[in-house]
Amino acid sequence: MQQAGNLIGLPWDDLFNVLENPDQLNPEWIKENEATLIQQLKILCGTLQVKTEFLKISQVALSVDEATFAVGQLVAYEPEAVSRLPLADEVVTSLACSLRRGWEIHHGVGKFAANALTVLVTCESAEKKLRTKACQLLLAGLGGWLKNCKEGNEKVEEVCGCHCRGPSTAACCFLDRIFARPDELLQEEVTKFPGLIDMIKHLHAVVRDEYGCPFSLTSLLQLPGVLDAVMRSTDPINFVADEKPILLAEACMACLSYSMLTVDDHFFTDQSVRCLLKFAEYENGLGFRRLMAQPISLFMLEGLFPAACCLPSAAKLMKMIAGHPRMIRCVLSLLLAVCAPGCPPMTSTRARHVSKRRMTGRDKKDGSDPYEAQRRSMASLKEEQARHRRQATLHLKVMVLCDALHPAKARHYKSCL
Repeated sequence: MQQAGNLIGLPWDDLFNVLENPDQLNPEWIKENEATLIQQLKILCGTLQVKTEFLKISQVALSVDEATFAVGQLVAYEPEAVSRLPLADEVVTSLACSLRRGWEIHHGVGKFAANALTVLVTCESAEKKLRTKACQLLLAGLGGWLKNCKEGNEKVEEVCGCHCRGPSTAACCFLDRIFARPDELLQEEVTKFPGLIDMIKHLHAVVRDEYGCPFSLTSLLQLPGVLDAVMRSTDPINFVADEKPILLAEACMACLSYSMLTVDDHFFTDQSVRCLLKFAEYENGLGFRRLMAQPISLFMLEGLFPAACCLPSAAKLMKMIAGHPRMIRCVLSLLLAVCAPGCPPMTSTRARHVSKRRMTGRDKKDGSDPYEAQRRSMASLKEEQARHRRQATLHLKVMVLCDALHPAKARHYKSCL
C-alpha cells in the first residue's frame, strides 16, 4: 500500500511517522496537511472497504491491517478534528467495515476499529451527525461480536486496553466504555437502537457464561428507557435445554443477583444493587413482585445483608423487602440463621476461591501443602467464634438500619450473641 502511494506522490512515510508518534498529532497538524490527508484517507478508506473474499490474500489482509491502524489512530487521537473533515462520513463507514471483519484478520484489527469508534462516539465536541452514525454502526458491530463466542486457548497481547481472546468478551469491554458516562445523544441512540433487546439478550449470556465484563450489563440497564424495554420484552431465554424458558427481565435479575455474590468487587456490587433497585421500583410494585418471585432471590438477600451497611441503594432495597408483609418473615428467618454460631461467614464463592489460591503454597514436587499444619493451628476456635460474632453483628446492623426489627428485639438478638 505504501509503495502504491509513493507512485502517486503521497508522503506515506510522513503520515505513518506522525501516527507512530502521536504527540505530533494535533488539530494544527491536521489543518496544515488537510489537502494531502484527504487524498490519503480516500485510499485508506477504499482499502478498508475491500470485498470480504479478498481478505484471504495475505497482502490484502496486511494492507487492511495497516489502513485500520492509520485511520483508527487519527480518529482516536483527534476525533473532533477528524469529524470536521469533508471525508469524515467515509471514515466512519470504513472503520465499521474493519469492526465487522477485523477478527477474520487479527484480533487487534477489530479492537483498533472499535476503540476509534468508541472514542468518536463518546467525544461530545465532535460533529453530532457523525457521532449518531458512528453510534449506530458501533452498536450494530458490537452486537455481532456478542454472538461470536469463539475464544482462543492462547493468551493474546493487549490492544487498546483489551486483552480478551474472543469477540464476545471483547464486546463487553467496549460496551462498558460506551455506557460508562453517556450523554443525551448516546442515551437517545441506544434507546432507539432496533437491535437493543437482542443485544441485551446476548450480552447477558456472555456476562453469565463467558465471564464478560459485568459492568457493561449494569451500565446499559441503568440508561433511561432500557429497563422499561427489558421489562416489556417477551423474548424467552433458555438456560438449559428441555427446561422451561424464562423472560429476559427475569434472566437479567437472576444474573445480577448471582454475580453480586460471585464477583468480589465493591463497585460492581453497588452497580448491581442499583439495577435491582430499579427493577424493584418499576411500575408500583410490579417489578418488585417479579424480582422476589425468582428462585435466586434468597441468595440476593444474602448479598444484600452486608452490602446494606455501606451502600444506600442496598439499604433502600432491603427496607422495601423488609417492609413487605410476606417478606418480613423470610428476612427474620435469614437473620436468625446467619446469627447462629455454626453459620459460616457470608463471602462470595469466587472470593473464597481466590483467597484459598493466594494462601496455598503448593510444593512443586508432590503437590502437597507444606504449610497446612501451621494454617490449621492459626485458625483456633476462639478466632472462629469471634469471626461469626462480627458477621452476625454486621447483619444485625443492617436490620436496624432498615427498620425491619423493633429496637427492643434488635437489642434482644444482639444480647444473645
